[in-house]
Amino acid sequence: MTENSLGKLSQNLREAREAKGISLSQAEAVTRIRRKYLRAMEEADWASLPEPLYVKGFLRSYARYLGLDPQSIISLYDGGHSGPQTKAAVRPALSPLRLTANTWTGVIIGLLVFAAFAAGLVYLYRQYAASTVPPTPVAILDIPTPTATPTPTPLPLLDVTVPDLVGRELSLAELDLRALGLKVDVADRRYDLRIAAGRIITQSVAAGLKIRQGETITVVLSRGRESVTVPNVVNITFDQAKGILTNAGFAVDRRDAPSAQAPAGVVFRQEPPPQSAAPPGSAVVVYVSQGGAAPAVGKITIPNVVGMRWTDAQKVLTSAGLQIRSVNLQSIELVPPGCVLSTSPAAGTQVDPGSPIDVAVRRE
Repeated sequence: MTENSLGKLSQNLREAREAKGISLSQAEAVTRIRRKYLRAMEEADWASLPEPLYVKGFLRSYARYLGLDPQSIISLYDGGHSGPQTKAAVRPALSPLRLTANTWTGVIIGLLVFAAFAAGLVYLYRQYAASTVPPTPVAILDIPTPTATPTPTPLPLLDVTVPDLVGRELSLAELDLRALGLKVDVADRRYDLRIAAGRIITQSVAAGLKIRQGETITVVLSRGRESVTVPNVVNITFDQAKGILTNAGFAVDRRDAPSAQAPAGVVFRQEPPPQSAAPPGSAVVVYVSQGGAAPAVGKITIPNVVGMRWTDAQKVLTSAGLQIRSVNLQSIELVPPGCVLSTSPAAGTQVDPGSPIDVAVRRE
C-alpha cells in the first residue's frame, strides 16, 4: 500500500505537468524548487529527497502550480510513509531507595567537600585571569525591541528571452509567458486569412529579444476569415449576375448547362446558395442555361427557388402560376435561416398551371 500511494502520487504530478505542456525547467523557474527534486518526485525517487517536512513544502507549492489539490497530494504522501507504529518499552518500576542515618551523614560530608574544592578552583582561576588580562570596559548595547517581522528581500528580476507567439492559442501563450515571469495583454482582434480564430497574429516584442521579468507583451488576436453574404443571382442573365457578384467582392465561375428551367443565357442555379456566408474574394459558381426542350402545350416549368428568401420565392412561384399548398419549417442547416430548402415537385418539373406545390423552408 505504501509503494502504491507514492507511485500514484508521482504519476499524478507527472500527468498534470504534461497535460499543461510545462517542462521541468519552466516549473523550476516558477516554483523555485530545484529541477532534481521535481524529477525525483515525478519518478518516485523519494529516497533522494530531503526530510519529509521539506518534501511536504515542495508538494504544496508544486500542487498549487499544477492546479491540483494540495491537501489530497499531502494525504497521498502521508499514506505512502505510514507504517506500523511501535510502542516505547516500559521499564519496570524499581523499589524505593531507603537510606540510613549513617548514609545521609556520608552524603552531606561528600557534598561539602566537593563544594569547597569547587570554590578553591574558582578562586585560583580568578586570580590567574586578573594577573594576565587587563580589565576592559563593558559596553552597554542598546538593542532595539523588534516591532514587526521584516519584509523578505524579493528575488532579483532576470532578463528572459521572448518566445515566438504568432499562430499560437492565447491560453497556451499565457502559460508559457507566466512561466517566464511575463504578462500578456490583448490589444485588438481582427480578421485574418491565414491564422485561425483565437490565435495570435502579432506580438509587440519580437521573438528572440530579451526583456526584464514582469513586463507585458501586447498581442493581436485573429477573428478568423471574414465572411460576407452571397447575393441571389438566380433567374437573371449572366451579365447581370456577374456585375452583382463582382461588386460584392466575389469571383465568378461560369458553367453552361442545358436546362428547361430558364431561357438560354439566364442563371438557373448558383453555388454557394443565395444568402449563405462566404469569404471575400472566393468564387461563386453560376450555372447558365443553354436552353432546353420547350414545355409541353398547356404545361409550366417549376422554377428553381432553392436558397431564396421565402418571401421572394413565394412571389416567383405564384407569378409562375402555381398554388402554394403547404410550407414545412425545418431545422436543416443547408441554407441560411428563412430560405427555401426544397420544393415538391422539384424545380424543372412540368406541371399544369395552378398545380399545388409544397415548400420546405429553414426555420429562423
